[in-house]
Amino acid sequence: MYMKESPPLSSQDMWNIKALLMETLGRTNKTLIFKITLLGFRNLHPPQILLLSMAFSMIYVVTVVGNILIVIKIVAEPQLHTPMYFFLANLSCLETCYTTNIIPAMISGFLMEGKHFSINGCLLQAYFFGVSWSYRVFPFRRNGL
Repeated sequence: MYMKESPPLSSQDMWNIKALLMETLGRTNKTLIFKITLLGFRNLHPPQILLLSMAFSMIYVVTVVGNILIVIKIVAEPQLHTPMYFFLANLSCLETCYTTNIIPAMISGFLMEGKHFSINGCLLQAYFFGVSWSYRVFPFRRNGL
């Protein structure tokens, strides 16, 4: 099987194709997005916003301090220099990265008046979340766990 050669297009056909493309492209959405608006917590009253912000701030502090204490304990004690505790320290560091990536942005979302985030900030947060996730998964993949 072979394909037949199609006859060359005339200048009128080329002009019609070009006009059709221009008409189609002219109707596409060319809007640029620079910010994202959060709509989930717009009905909260100021005391509720303050209570949520304080609760998440306390959760953040407890999580970060606990994970840092785990890492300090594992590094300080020579008996804990085993592979199991190495992975525990690794997971504690990554948990600190996760919470530092997500919770401060969430608290600022509660406290901001307009609740707008820039696209660049959102992409940067997604990037660091993905990097933290990859560092959590790949050591286990390499060791067959």
